[in-house]
Amino acid sequence: RQLGYFAVMYDEAHMGLGSETNKIYKALKKYFPEHLPDMRLILSTGTPHPNDPYRNYPIISLKSPTWYKSRDYFNAKHVSFKRITVRTPRGDKNVSVPDTSGYRELDYMHHAMMDRASRALKANVLNLQAPNIQKVPVELSKSHMAAYRYLIKHRYLEINGQVVDARGVQALRQIALQAACDPDFISERGSIRDNAVVNTVKALLESVGAYDQRKVVLFANYTNTVEMLARAFKKDYNPAVVYGPNGPKKNQDEVYRFQNDGTCRIGIFNPIAGGV
Repeated sequence: RQLGYFAVMYDEAHMGLGSETNKIYKALKKYFPEHLPDMRLILSTGTPHPNDPYRNYPIISLKSPTWYKSRDYFNAKHVSFKRITVRTPRGDKNVSVPDTSGYRELDYMHHAMMDRASRALKANVLNLQAPNIQKVPVELSKSHMAAYRYLIKHRYLEINGQVVDARGVQALRQIALQAACDPDFISERGSIRDNAVVNTVKALLESVGAYDQRKVVLFANYTNTVEMLARAFKKDYNPAVVYGPNGPKKNQDEVYRFQNDGTCRIGIFNPIAGGV
């Protein structure tokens, strides 16, 4: 406020305001409006109603405090509780938790949530041209496919000297995605020489003139995939690499190099680190 600001905007508010014990909630509750009555608080979220309506109270109490006098008042009007037994190091303990099938008067809660609020559809806010997305199929080499199928069948794999258990669905999915892109991930480096992913990407880079006409950004989700692409194109394209293991300082240097070094023709970015 001393610098001339009169509003605080909190984006993705549902992620930090799901509980009254959250430090962000406590800070906002303290300063708005009691200590800073001339300031405005703007809560922005694409998920105004969480799956559990019990978590609606903190946001409502911040933006429309007159609807409910307290959390107890909110609970009495909307929430049914059930008793469950929780095992703790000190023995079993009976606790009360919200019954997800026992909420009442949700229409009233929805009105409270939308009071002093506005709703905007993405189509009415953004005017973006549809992206030109072209899917390019990649047929793995026989040796790469054989190693991939072995992984899917047995779900145990030795990677960098460690045995990986991929029996779980999510674990198998994550490992399979990495194995499909990088044969070195499931074999000794260089033992599978024909990398169809690299060959396909190389052909695409050549087709758009990455060597001398325009610069290109490659996105790769996994650390090993980023490093595999960086090795493959180091000689021809002098790539800039932006991913988690670099750290913020080196990533920023790599972004600068991609933007300003004429010999750096491609950037290989992890979507998260590259997005930041």
